[in-house]
Amino acid sequence: MTKIWSAIRIRLPRFIRRPTLQQSIMSLIGSVFLGVFLTICISVIWFIHQTELTSWRDRQREAAHAAAQTIAAFLQRNEATLHWIGVMGLDEVESRPEILEEVLDESPAFFEIAIVDRNGRVMADVAHDRAVLTNLFTIPQAEWFYTARAGEKYYTTVQLSAQNEPYLIFALPVRNGGVIAARVRMDVLQQVVSDIHFGESGSVFVVNQDGLVNAHTDMNLVLNSRSLADSPEFQAMLQSPDNEWYGERWDFNHRRVVSVSTAIGVSGWILVAELPATEAYATTLTIGSLLPAGLLALIFLAVWAIRSDMRRIVLNPLIGLRDGAARLGEGDLGYRLIVPRQDELGDVMLSFNQMADRLESEHTAMQQQAEELRASQKLYRLLADNASDVIWLRDLSLQTLYLSPSVLQLRGYTSEEAMAQPLSQTLTPASFEKSAQFLLEVLARASQMTVEQLQTSSRTLETEVTCKDGATLWAETTMRFLLDEAGQPYQILGVTRDISKRRQAELDLRALNEQLEARVNARTAELSELNRSLVKEIEEHQLTEALLHTSLREKEVLLKEIHHRVKNNLQIIGSLLSLQARKSQNLQVLQAFQDSQDRVRSIALIHEKLYQSDNLAQIRFAGYLQSLVDSLVKSYRRNASDVQVLYELDDLPLTLESALPCGLIVNELVANSLKYAFPDQRAGVLTIGFRKDGVSRLTLWVADNGIGLPADLDARAANSLGMQLINSLTGQLDGELKIERQNGASFKITFPYRI
Repeated sequence: MTKIWSAIRIRLPRFIRRPTLQQSIMSLIGSVFLGVFLTICISVIWFIHQTELTSWRDRQREAAHAAAQTIAAFLQRNEATLHWIGVMGLDEVESRPEILEEVLDESPAFFEIAIVDRNGRVMADVAHDRAVLTNLFTIPQAEWFYTARAGEKYYTTVQLSAQNEPYLIFALPVRNGGVIAARVRMDVLQQVVSDIHFGESGSVFVVNQDGLVNAHTDMNLVLNSRSLADSPEFQAMLQSPDNEWYGERWDFNHRRVVSVSTAIGVSGWILVAELPATEAYATTLTIGSLLPAGLLALIFLAVWAIRSDMRRIVLNPLIGLRDGAARLGEGDLGYRLIVPRQDELGDVMLSFNQMADRLESEHTAMQQQAEELRASQKLYRLLADNASDVIWLRDLSLQTLYLSPSVLQLRGYTSEEAMAQPLSQTLTPASFEKSAQFLLEVLARASQMTVEQLQTSSRTLETEVTCKDGATLWAETTMRFLLDEAGQPYQILGVTRDISKRRQAELDLRALNEQLEARVNARTAELSELNRSLVKEIEEHQLTEALLHTSLREKEVLLKEIHHRVKNNLQIIGSLLSLQARKSQNLQVLQAFQDSQDRVRSIALIHEKLYQSDNLAQIRFAGYLQSLVDSLVKSYRRNASDVQVLYELDDLPLTLESALPCGLIVNELVANSLKYAFPDQRAGVLTIGFRKDGVSRLTLWVADNGIGLPADLDARAANSLGMQLINSLTGQLDGELKIERQNGASFKITFPYRI
């Protein structure tokens, strides 16, 4: 035991140290091969499994559909036979009972056929063996009787006769509420189920909607009334379209099987074809056991070959690189590697030799730089000793390490005298306290700064310095840290210069700024007083504006009242003209009175629109024209629907100066059309248009499809009051009148648009 323990202790460090490059690479390659191995195995097995699954599913589905069609055809033939008997009616079957015997002889699938009326009375019955359906004590209570009498087809489950022959009861409703029923021989069902073969141990069975087995390859399952009602797969079959379902389940013998289901015609039964999973997936299981072993053998051979080549191609050159790096680390800068091949590792070895060349040349350059540095330090000391500013060097405890001779000009002390003084004697008490606090803060921030920030950052402080003659002066000191090899600050380098003159200039500038600030404050006070007066003036202006708005609203109300009263007065004038017209029997006088009334009404309508509008200076002319024309049509036509009025109007505003002439013109033109264009109350079309033409022109037109104007009539030279009024109003608008005589009469007036 002691020897074994000693061997373990000797070998133990080899296992606990970190893995070698070869082990790492082999682990990586092994991981890659393992991933490829698993991917190939899973992909191949999954593909074979899916192919095998699809093949068996198609074969099972084909067998199930063929069997379902055979059974459905058998049931449909029997159903058609019973339906044909039911069509003849109860009376004919009762008078000719030999019909049922003929059907029974020609249809060997029937054990028994019976026809009963709606009360359960047997009308006719024929059977090959003992009658079962016509038991008078059980017909009224039989499920097939009251189901078929309610108008529904009825199928029982498969039962066995006294001779152990399978049958089912099938019933159909007939006319007058009767029922025709039959016991149907179901040997064909068992025969079809038994004749289906797929695979070595596949099976087929039929279940009804309640899950009860009607037929099975194993007849004992039918005799024992086995059921799928509690099976979740059976519920999935019921919920699937056409009962088409595919999946795996446990069969009646507790084996895992692959199942396919389909509906059997209109019977409501479901045919299920099953195959044991071990047989369905036999190829998958075989490939799954052989493929991994073969791939593992191939992977082992590949890894062994890779390991041999890797040692020759990779590891040996790397060992040479490691030895070469050790020689360089020991200071042998002339050592070079022999490059065996021109590949990636050969390039690395070549780069190693180039690096060694650079190291050797850099070592020579560093020796030269060291000589130059010593010379530059000597030059720096010479410059520091002769600079006008004081250059000093202190450690972090503020002990002076170097002080340039220029301190004599600044303070009157020699370098040796000044270096012997502590910082508290160099500065005034207030400046010393300020400098100590400043240096503590700088050192605290330095601990949080990076090396680059420490190398580039500097701090500036203004202090009051004491001189040898007892006077004081203001000096500006710029400091920065010197860093050791670890990048940590260990000394402070500073430059101090006299800023007394600049300080005095700043004091003078501050005094001047105070004077300017006083003058600005005085001017600000003056502006504040001026601002208060402006605010008061603005408030008075706002009050005046409010009074003007109130006055304007009062004038608007007054103007609306004026329009309202003008409208009322014009209506009174129209009423007076109407009263005056009643005293005359002269048609011309009556017509003159009516024309005057229309003109007054058109003016009154404008004032009414202005009174109703929010804008007392303008009127929406389209609405006004529609109201005016509708009023004229009702006034001149007994049946206003005889004349169809078409409007082509832009909803544009017009001033009162333009609206009044336009309204009177439309009044005259529409009145003339209604009086003369459609004689004898004939029907016609009247078009009223108002459009904007271009940017600053308006077009107003009235057209009809009546009898038109006389050929010798010159409208512009006519002596009638209406045409004179139209010409006068057109001139008042600065407009142009255009008359067209095609397809009736058309009057167009174009005038400037003024808002």
